[in-house]
Amino acid sequence: MKTRYKHIHFVQDRRRTEEGRAVYYCRNNKTQTGLAEISYYPLWSRWVVCANEAAVWDATRLRDIADFLDQLA
Repeated sequence: MKTRYKHIHFVQDRRRTEEGRAVYYCRNNKTQTGLAEISYYPLWSRWVVCANEAAVWDATRLRDIADFLDQLA
C-alpha cells in the first residue's frame, strides 16, 4: 500500500481502531504536523477523512488523499 506522497504521508495508529478497522493519520512530510484522520464510517460503509480545521488543501493533496482512500476500499 502506498503511504508516502510528495507532500503528505499516512501512518497507522497501531493502538487504536474504529469498528475493528485501522485508524490512519495524514501528516505533512516536512513538519510532521497532523493534518487529518482517516477512519471507517460504518453508517456509510466507507473510509472517511476528518480534517484538522487549520489544514489547507490543494488539488494535488486532495488527489493523494483520494488515492489513499481508494487503496483502503
